[in-house]
Amino acid sequence: MTMLLWLGIILGALVVITIGLRAVGTSRWTRMIRTHTTQLESGTGSCRPIGDSQFDEMLKP
Repeated sequence: MTMLLWLGIILGALVVITIGLRAVGTSRWTRMIRTHTTQLESGTGSCRPIGDSQFDEMLKP
């Protein structure tokens, strides 16, 4: 009986840890996507599109 109790406690702890990690991951993902979307919409940061001449320079051998 004690073995089943410990197994239940361990499984319960794993479920709680999994739910917590998933919540934290979702929060980080949402924050990251919001940051990138804001940068894309404002045209700031490293998300600016390059011009045609810069693209042509990149393609030269």
